[in-house]
Amino acid sequence: MTPPGEEAAEPVRFASAVVLSKNEVFEICEALAEAEFAFLRAGRAAQSSRVALLFEMIEARLSSGECRHPATAHAEARARRPPLTA
Repeated sequence: MTPPGEEAAEPVRFASAVVLSKNEVFEICEALAEAEFAFLRAGRAAQSSRVALLFEMIEARLSSGECRHPATAHAEARARRPPLTA
């Protein structure tokens, strides 16, 4: 419920895909690794494990080639389709 005199915030709409540069992904992974160790040093093993799992998911996608520009993924999918016959 919005308090009187305040406008309701517009709902956030997320894109179905996000394209990041290699440099941006490197920065994200570096921050995740630092957060993992900071949580461990602070004795927060559960939070450290969650950050480590997120890092591993991103790393796995990068190494498996799942992270592709949406246009590239679409073009590859079209190339695999059998030709249409009339």
